[in-house]
Amino acid sequence: MLFLWQEQRQQEQQTTNPQAAEEAKAESIAAFSERVALVQELNAISDEIKELEERPETLRKFWAFKPYYDEYKSLSGRKQEKYKKAHGGTLSDYHELKKKLLEWYPSGHVPTAEKLNKRIANLNQQKAQKNARYKAVKLKADELSQAANEIEQYLRQEQSRDQQKKRRQNVLE
Repeated sequence: MLFLWQEQRQQEQQTTNPQAAEEAKAESIAAFSERVALVQELNAISDEIKELEERPETLRKFWAFKPYYDEYKSLSGRKQEKYKKAHGGTLSDYHELKKKLLEWYPSGHVPTAEKLNKRIANLNQQKAQKNARYKAVKLKADELSQAANEIEQYLRQEQSRDQQKKRRQNVLE
């Protein structure tokens, strides 16, 4: 025989605890979804940084080789051929770099190495901010997931105890 207040307490636990578990699950899922979105953003930023990092050096090399190409173009006939034999590797490198730059910037408008470095620094800053946000969201998601698991475990234990009490009461009756 249960007292009235014990029955009320059991009913409250059964109605509030499952809600708490569901709320914790829902918040955990929302945090996990945010975490997934942040991972995608971090990957996109990392890919862009990786792609941009080789460009400033390529630009520097291009501008270092350009005077050789300009000198070659200013010559004609045998002098040009002689210059080409003497500086063939440099001219070949220039053409490779120019081809690469045109692939990256088909319009021909090539930013300066300084602008590229500023863009990379900006992306690294964004990455650091998003990474800090990711860590906070991951911690929250892990905590919520753990809380939901603990609540569910507690509810299973309570349900098991309630079933045992009912069996005992049925046996006693």
